[in-house]
Amino acid sequence: MTKSGILAVKSDQLHSRGTIAPENRAPKEGDTQAVQYQRSNVIRVLAVSQLLLTTLTLTTAHVQIITRISSAYPVWVWYLATTYNVKGSMARGFVSFMVMYSIIQGGLFASFLPPA
Repeated sequence: MTKSGILAVKSDQLHSRGTIAPENRAPKEGDTQAVQYQRSNVIRVLAVSQLLLTTLTLTTAHVQIITRISSAYPVWVWYLATTYNVKGSMARGFVSFMVMYSIIQGGLFASFLPPA
């Protein structure tokens, strides 16, 4: 989560190539630069909140809490989706773990047992 958050904050693709969206009007239909700028701002805000939560949970929370929280952050899930087929990436292992964890947790929850 830390790596994906840092990459999302620093990514050149998220920046609007030096253009700034006009603040006094809403973007028009064909105004792709303004829309791109707004999207990159949303992604940056999501990434910063993910980094803050990652820092706080790594210092104060249990592994189970970190695992549960991590499945709810879109920047990390987008990062896993884009790096899934990259050779040498750990994304395949994370995706496999998340699928197995959700199946086990769902089964335990359905049996009225504490989640794993």
